[in-house]
Amino acid sequence: MYYQQFPNQFSPKYLSKLQQQILACPYFAVNNLNRDFVGTKGFSVVFRRSHLAEVAQQFP
Repeated sequence: MYYQQFPNQFSPKYLSKLQQQILACPYFAVNNLNRDFVGTKGFSVVFRRSHLAEVAQQFP
């Protein structure tokens, strides 16, 4: 087994707030890499190498 699942670890209220924050994020957008994640629980971060420092600052 390569992973473990722990259902119901977060309250519905927290998950709703998290979803709102993610959808409101200026970095959230559909692109060729993340459109295939529809229906999954994964995500991707896409950036240019020239912006690596900013990515490290925004996503510690």
